[in-house]
Order: sequence, then C-alpha cells, then structure tokens
Amino acid sequence: MTRTAFDDTCVDDYAWLRDKEDPAVRAHMQAEREHAEAVIAACTHDLRERLYAEMRGRIKEDERSLPVKDGPWLYYTLTEIGDEYPRHCRRPWQPGHEGLELDAIEALDPSGEQLYLDENQLAEDHEYFDLSVLAVSTDHRLCAYAIDTTGDEVYEVHVRDLDGGVILDDRLEGCADELVWGDDRWLFYMRLDERHRPWQLWRHHLGHDPAEDVLVFQEDDDRFFLSIHRSRSDAFLVLSSASHTSGEQWLIPTADP
Repeated sequence: MTRTAFDDTCVDDYAWLRDKEDPAVRAHMQAEREHAEAVIAACTHDLRERLYAEMRGRIKEDERSLPVKDGPWLYYTLTEIGDEYPRHCRRPWQPGHEGLELDAIEALDPSGEQLYLDENQLAEDHEYFDLSVLAVSTDHRLCAYAIDTTGDEVYEVHVRDLDGGVILDDRLEGCADELVWGDDRWLFYMRLDERHRPWQLWRHHLGHDPAEDVLVFQEDDDRFFLSIHRSRSDAFLVLSSASHTSGEQWLIPTADP
C-alpha cells in the first residue's frame, strides 16, 4: 500500500496484514502460531521452570504502595508473597502522619489497618480476573469496583459495605471501566456500544433496581469517546467527550447530581 500526504510518499509493505478476515492473512497467522508452538515445544520442562523462577525472582512480591490521604483515612495497596493481585487497605489518619513512609506510620500506630478489598479473594474460581477501577464513597462507608472475569473488557460493577464487608445487591452489568460517585447515594457509570466505545453515561440510585437507572448523556457521534472523573475540589463530576482532534466537557455538581 502506498500513502501520500504533504508530498511525502510512504510504502507500507505490511498493510495487507490489517485485514484479519483475508484468507491470506489468516493463513499467515496460523503459520506463525504453529511456528511458535514448535519452538516452545522444544523447550524442556526444566528450562521452563528455570525461566519462570528467574522472572519471578526479580519481582518484589511483598510490597506496599505509598499511602494517600483521603479524608480521615490513609489508603494504600499491599501484596504479600504468593499473591497474584493486590490487597486494598486503609488505616485512620492522625496528625503527624504527613510526609511519613508507611512503615513509620505503622510504628506510630501498629493497629488499625483495615483490609477492605482483597483482589485475590475476588479472583478465586476465575481463570481470568481484572479489577479496572475502585472508587470509595465520599463518606468512606462504601466502595464500588468494576471487574472483568472473561477478558472481553466488559465490566460488572459491585458495591461493598466497608464496615461489615457485605456485598450490596446493587450490581451493574455491561459497563465500561469508568465509575465515579456523585454523592453517597448516586453512582455514575458508562455503557459500551457494539464497537466497544463508551457512549452512554448512566446514573444509578444506590439500593434501587438497575432497571430504573437514568440515561444522563449519549454520544451518537462514533468519533467521540466518553470519560468521567471528579474535579480536584470534589465539587463537580467532569464529563468529557473527545475525539482525536477535538473535545467537549460538561460539569455535574456533586451536591445535586
């Protein structure tokens, strides 16, 4: 394929590989797959185990992130030896914690750590697991999180009570990896179109049937993708619709979402 732009001509000898439905492309992909399997099959079991041990040996398995203050809590993640996924923890913030590493904070306050979400438990019985977003409510009583257990990047949203650890009945299916709290009663989330494009913003009233959720905004122009986040002041939700060349933003007041 030859492309010319601004009097500059570029020849792409591999452009034909973009058409995944082309029989020639599919035959080429199958040949590459068979070649890779033949090379891997030649590796002995001991070599595979040594490579696995070497790669795993370079990973620090017991690690804690830097704590982030949010309201009256310090939030952080940790992994322990044998974990495949992080654990989400928090502990009460106290004056004097500013600028301290987590081990210094633990020395001041060895108690009080709360494990509020363990991805390893959520991943049990699933061959694939991905937690894309986790959002704690503004009153720090609840957390909403979106998980994918199939690998198709379509997420299911759950809400957990942080005091009792109970999963609430609110379950939102077919979601994108965009999720924010309006206030402590409302969750805003995205839905995908057939092209896997975030195109609809929905509002869910906590404790109510998801069938009653309200469509807040729909982007019909398939060149644009939606996203949403909270403003730094927490006074607004910022809804963005953006393409490769332009975009728009709208503000939703969190006091009256």
